[in-house]
Amino acid sequence: MPYHFRDRLAAGKESPGLLIASQNSPVGAVAESIVILWAVSSADELRGQVYHLPSLTRHVFSGIKL
Repeated sequence: MPYHFRDRLAAGKESPGLLIASQNSPVGAVAESIVILWAVSSADELRGQVYHLPSLTRHVFSGIKL
């Protein structure tokens, strides 16, 4: 999914952002991460970003201007 997301951004298309969670991640930890992101971020801050949950590690695609 991150590769498709990167390609979409590279094509000049917008996206509200992407949240990724492993199927093995505890549901409670993922849900808590989503609530934290919602509480501390605005939609503009998440636009064009990829976050890996539940760790909240952000993936930045270099060379792509948003």
